[in-house]
Amino acid sequence: MPTGRQLHIDAAMSNLMVATFNTSGDFVASRLFPPVPVGKRSDKYYTLRKESWLQLPDSHRAPKARANKVEFDISSDGYYCLNFALAADIPLEDLANADNALNLRASNTQLISTQLLRGMEARVAAKVKANVSSTLLNTGANAWDAVGSADIISQVADAQQSIFNNTGLRGNTLVLDYQSYMYAKRNKLAFEQFKYRASGPVILEDAQLKEMFMVDNLWVAQSQKNNANMAQTASITSIWGPTALLCRVEQAISLQTATYGLGMRWTDPELGQQMTVTTAREDGAGSRHVEVLEAGYYQDEKVISSDLAFLINTKSGTPW
Repeated sequence: MPTGRQLHIDAAMSNLMVATFNTSGDFVASRLFPPVPVGKRSDKYYTLRKESWLQLPDSHRAPKARANKVEFDISSDGYYCLNFALAADIPLEDLANADNALNLRASNTQLISTQLLRGMEARVAAKVKANVSSTLLNTGANAWDAVGSADIISQVADAQQSIFNNTGLRGNTLVLDYQSYMYAKRNKLAFEQFKYRASGPVILEDAQLKEMFMVDNLWVAQSQKNNANMAQTASITSIWGPTALLCRVEQAISLQTATYGLGMRWTDPELGQQMTVTTAREDGAGSRHVEVLEAGYYQDEKVISSDLAFLINTKSGTPW
């Protein structure tokens, strides 16, 4: 079994893992629920209620009178950061025989980080579907797969209006699963708005989709999952399903930040930095003769304001 001397943090592999978490294009969870560092594994946190930021105080001051005071109207919620971790074993024989042992370690690190991201994606997708202000379930000619008839512009515009009516803020981010994204690019009614500016095929560009939907961010969730057990025939489906999620996401974190969700991420000096890759060798007599790569993080994904999200089920008859 490994001892303390045999355990160390692999800086090169940790850098690869952090890069994968920050740049992976298939997953949107860490952007939708941006991580915020917390000092304790579990605690309470304050949330600013919409009634507070939308109030209209009396600002008139009579001669010699004090200015009227305004206060934040806050509520609280709690979080508990679970530990999510994965490991991979590399036979020592393979390391000794490999042309480049670094590539063997890197490929396993990539596998660990991708699977950790896939798990986060599934948790966030499930949380989103249960925590939005409003939903729209499309049928028939209104469904996005009906590319010749679906009025997707009006659907997202109505979602924008709903968020604005509830909060006084607009949705700045649209998350589409890959299939819905392709339906949107081929939508005939939408293309009519841009046909005189088209310079190529009858398909909308991403910049045109952002302009049409009035959002700053267009994120395409391409994450897939296998629903079958290891011994069964693969059953591959989208983690998000037929989804168009309009929401507001802000990166600046403070009491006054109006954002849909956050990832409460706990880091403790005793546990080391998150996303670091710890390496241990089991090479003594009676051991498994492997090098173990392990990485993980502590996090709790929380919906901060469900009023800042509107979820559209894009495909007729297909549940989330």
